[in-house]
Amino acid sequence: MTEQHLLEEVFRGLAPINQLAPAAQQRLWATATQRTLSAGQLVFARATDDGLLHFVLDGSVDLIDQGRFVQRLNPTLRIARRALEGSGPKRYTARTYTPSTVVAISRAELARALDTSRLPTA
Repeated sequence: MTEQHLLEEVFRGLAPINQLAPAAQQRLWATATQRTLSAGQLVFARATDDGLLHFVLDGSVDLIDQGRFVQRLNPTLRIARRALEGSGPKRYTARTYTPSTVVAISRAELARALDTSRLPTA
């Protein structure tokens, strides 16, 4: 299995993406922006609102609050199966601790996929 396929498998296990049908997961993966970052690179800054949800697929990311370390997240941690931040302006700054792969998806696109998956079938 290629590294890209492994990253996609991690993506499919993220919450709430794991609630979607495989076809919907594939469509969402196709719209996602994947970034490979070196250690120490910025994922997003505090107080910004880019309309995206960021997930760690590989490596580890530190959450920082006004210069103070809050938490280190990596895909092996259960809490890291969720987005680094929720909706609205970011509460923390996220910076890679190790070389990392991070994926960003549109909050609106994910909401649309989740809403569509809840529609009753004919």
